[in-house]
Amino acid sequence: MELKYVLLAFLIGLFSAWYSSTVGLGGSLVLRPLIRIILEVPGKIALGTPAGLNIIAAASGTYIYWKKKLVIWKVAIITGICGGLTAIAGAGLTTFFTGKQMMLIISGFIFILAVALIFREEKIEAEEKAIHHSVHHKLTHPVKKSIFVGLIVGLASGFLGLGGGFIIVPLFMFLFEVESHHAVATSLAAVMILSVPSAITHYYLGNIQILLLAICGVGALIGGQIGSRTVVRIHSKTLRWIVITSYFIVSISLAVFELLNAGLN
Repeated sequence: MELKYVLLAFLIGLFSAWYSSTVGLGGSLVLRPLIRIILEVPGKIALGTPAGLNIIAAASGTYIYWKKKLVIWKVAIITGICGGLTAIAGAGLTTFFTGKQMMLIISGFIFILAVALIFREEKIEAEEKAIHHSVHHKLTHPVKKSIFVGLIVGLASGFLGLGGGFIIVPLFMFLFEVESHHAVATSLAAVMILSVPSAITHYYLGNIQILLLAICGVGALIGGQIGSRTVVRIHSKTLRWIVITSYFIVSISLAVFELLNAGLN
């Protein structure tokens, strides 16, 4: 393996984890298109390897959020466990699609989420202004909502090889009406839990390249710490627009790459 490849993989892992900790994801949302476009790995490897990185990146960022008391653990644990149950089934569905088909599905799904967040922006901002210092006592039906979010997110997470944070963050904002910082922090903790069965399943399906995961993982440990420390200094509305903008960039970039490179599998 060339030194250039190793350095690029390390930097990709670092940047992916920084981004993921900033917006409450597991890292794979950015890692997947980057290793696909820059390192040109096969579609199935680009799908599965980030599933393993989710655990590393999420754990690194969650540690900082835990110290800042931003994680709503009851919601995170229930969501993570329920998501883990359906993540295995979701990962199994990958055998029915090609790598290119799944990349395009991911691109479209992320684009739809970005549009949905824009339409809900005004309501979310109004809800956040009504929230006081503590959010825990204001949660309504947290167990039922957490189970619902977990089951849906787990299926999508396993199928797409993502940590699920790209769905969890907007759902937490919509259903629990919590501030963006709490949504991001709690999402990352949930991702850390539900990523485990998905990563194991992708490993047994042969979709994870261990050496690539290890190199990216070293960078992710550093990037996760930097990202979570950055978030606590960002205004809530600014954080939401960072999420929305990045969703559009990732979605469009991935779709364009796949459509222009018909030869990749």
